[in-house]
Amino acid sequence: MHGDHPVLLEALRLSQSFLSGVNEGSQCKQEVTLSRGMRRQLMRDGFVVDVCEGGRNLCHLFLYTDLLLCTKLKGGAQGKQAQYRFCWYLPLAGLKLHWGPEMERTTDTHQRIHTMRAKMYVLRHELRQIMKPVPLKSLATRTIERGRKKMEQLELMFLTHSPFLPLELHSPSGKSHTLVMSSLYELEEWREAIHRLTGDNIETIPPDLLTLTNSCVKLRMTQQPPLHSILLRETSFQTPFS
Repeated sequence: MHGDHPVLLEALRLSQSFLSGVNEGSQCKQEVTLSRGMRRQLMRDGFVVDVCEGGRNLCHLFLYTDLLLCTKLKGGAQGKQAQYRFCWYLPLAGLKLHWGPEMERTTDTHQRIHTMRAKMYVLRHELRQIMKPVPLKSLATRTIERGRKKMEQLELMFLTHSPFLPLELHSPSGKSHTLVMSSLYELEEWREAIHRLTGDNIETIPPDLLTLTNSCVKLRMTQQPPLHSILLRETSFQTPFS
């Protein structure tokens, strides 16, 4: 194996992750007008894992000029408009960032990740076999669609349970949250973006959380979790009959 192989794979993973989300981001409105005539601008957004009380949630994080907004994406399937549910927010004024070594993985966690990888491998193999031309086209199409949904669920689980690089957020108000990232590159990108905007002299206007959360659909630059960047696939999920 070439010495640069791991680096090239990581670069490919990151580029696929970026491209999977930016299909309409350049056309999104990225500012919210505040009550005092000021503008709260969206600087960065993306999917991260929020660790809370021992549990994990795949959330959509929005970094504005004066605050961090954590939301949960819901809906958006089968032509329905996506919606966001508010999780928490932290003002950037005085926000402290701490990051450390990779979190320890328990035996149970190792086994869970191994099981998910095995299921994805088997399912992908089954889908490749089904996607070969067969007489029962409608049946094959329905089977492929069910398999695609199963693969999507497995990848979402993998996205949620595989990251182990922590970024801790500590607010002067006493509130704290821990995010975990899948790579040092992702961790540094978020850390640098947040740190650049933090400071004690930031003027924070309390947001209208309902309005701000509802505006996420139009403001977002990343549309979906980077599902297709988890494992390098040899085939797409388009049927041979489409």
